[in-house]
Amino acid sequence: MRTLLGFCIATAVVAVWDNNAQTALSAESTQGAKRVKYAVLSSQRSGSGWFRTMIQCHPKLWDSGEIFRLDLEFLKTRAEVCTKFMDQDSIDHANQFLQDTAHLGNNSTRMDYWKNLLDFMSHWNNGNFEAVGFKWMMNQCLVDVVPEAIDYFKKEDFRVIILDRENYLRQAISVEALKQAPGSAHESSATTERPKVDIDADTFLRFFEVRSNTEANYKLIESKVNNTMRISYSQLMENPASTVHDVFTFLDLEQTPVKTDDFVKTHVGAVGDYVKDWEKVRAQLMKTEWADKVKEWEVEETSQSSEGAASLISVESTVSGFCWGIHMKNQH
Repeated sequence: MRTLLGFCIATAVVAVWDNNAQTALSAESTQGAKRVKYAVLSSQRSGSGWFRTMIQCHPKLWDSGEIFRLDLEFLKTRAEVCTKFMDQDSIDHANQFLQDTAHLGNNSTRMDYWKNLLDFMSHWNNGNFEAVGFKWMMNQCLVDVVPEAIDYFKKEDFRVIILDRENYLRQAISVEALKQAPGSAHESSATTERPKVDIDADTFLRFFEVRSNTEANYKLIESKVNNTMRISYSQLMENPASTVHDVFTFLDLEQTPVKTDDFVKTHVGAVGDYVKDWEKVRAQLMKTEWADKVKEWEVEETSQSSEGAASLISVESTVSGFCWGIHMKNQH
């Protein structure tokens, strides 16, 4: 509780470090200030952590990250404690969240309170922020409520950002690598010298099917929600700063400098450098309907980004979830 309380006090006067220059933001509410609600929809290992780190450089944007990773009791505690330091609109929505979830315990599922949580977290504001949002991963119950989520986004006038990775092959490798070596993909010491991933053809095929379904859901959301922006992983890799600037425009925010050079790409090179017995696995995949796509995916993402050493990993990424959006910069 002490740690959470300390964090909440910190959010009342949010500290933003940009090139080590600190700017203090008061917690006084701005009457009549415009507020944009947004949601970043993505799937594992699509660059969403890196993307969040970059957009957080904006002093008028608050991103709560993966809100569905936290258990309900923690969320209730946040509503009870932190909102004492936020503006009245945030307090009202927090109290509504507590009222609507009072009957739910930790045995409840995300399906029981996802709308309540979206409403609460999209109004998280100390009066200074013009854009407030969060990340919702497809495997965090979004896949189960896509039609309802579309209706909710439209009704509540959300801006929806879809962050997608088109290369299913390399995404599958990254996902499996994270399972087999938990945490390594988000450590600054991660290198291409990590052990090869043990992943068979059937695992690849199951992943491809899941991603294919995810893509169908993305297209459905794009077709139904007017304020939607699609960002590809390759687009983010090749032009990170300009892509984030486009996001700021999409969210009606003024432009601010974006730092992109504190990142190191770990998956550079041939697929065989990362997958155990790749030639054997590849031969099996060549007998399936995915053969042409596998050939295409093999040769992608083999070089560094043109805008610095761009990647999924950064020193900041390990702390961003804990800090709940307090903007931090690498001090090394």
